[in-house]
Amino acid sequence: MLSLGFMAVVFGYLADSKTWMRVALLVAAIPIAILANGVRVAAAGWLPSLEAGTPHLIAGWFLFVACMATLILVRQLFNKAYVNYR
Repeated sequence: MLSLGFMAVVFGYLADSKTWMRVALLVAAIPIAILANGVRVAAAGWLPSLEAGTPHLIAGWFLFVACMATLILVRQLFNKAYVNYR
């Protein structure tokens, strides 16, 4: 959760100048990280080879990239909602 939160702050800083967007991305990173970790634990229960070692590491990187893609999608949705609200 810490690494995704940090990346959300960095992404918000680089991609947007609005403070509310930076905070919103940080807040959105929390449930995204929890959901991704749940998926990872469930996958490890389903496929015991994902519990440790290289497959565990690869699954972690894959889910982190998926979480970053989700943050990008969330930013786009927030921007569309903001533009439509104004």
